[in-house]
Amino acid sequence: MFVRVHPSFARDQVQLLLCGEAAIDVDDWERSTVYNPPDYHHSNAVVWLWKAIREMSAEERAQLLLFTTGSTRPPATGFASLMGYRGAQQRFTVTRFDGAERLPTASACFNRLYLPEYGSEALLRAKLQLALSEAEGFAEAAVAH
Repeated sequence: MFVRVHPSFARDQVQLLLCGEAAIDVDDWERSTVYNPPDYHHSNAVVWLWKAIREMSAEERAQLLLFTTGSTRPPATGFASLMGYRGAQQRFTVTRFDGAERLPTASACFNRLYLPEYGSEALLRAKLQLALSEAEGFAEAAVAH
């Protein structure tokens, strides 16, 4: 498919429109996230998750975004306009998941992270890191729920 771009657009602007923003704004990501159940955002697991994300390198954040959405870049217009399966708008969702011994899993088509309630921040970080490292080489976010 050939797309004709207006000559006044710079290459960087076209890349931004097509590929999204390279930098990941964690505050925007958190603000735009929904939780299942809705009160899950008050849990220790979610508080620890956002703390861990803020302390990740840019590469690790991109890896987490790929694991959970299938893309290493957020939309150019921010996380509120994240698209999911078949081009429908689908907000990033953190879903409580039973089984504290299990790794976090994801459904990239639906921009969903399934996050168990871990007993400590250190355990959450270790399980998240293991899930991300094991996800390499898979298409569409390693494991689907």
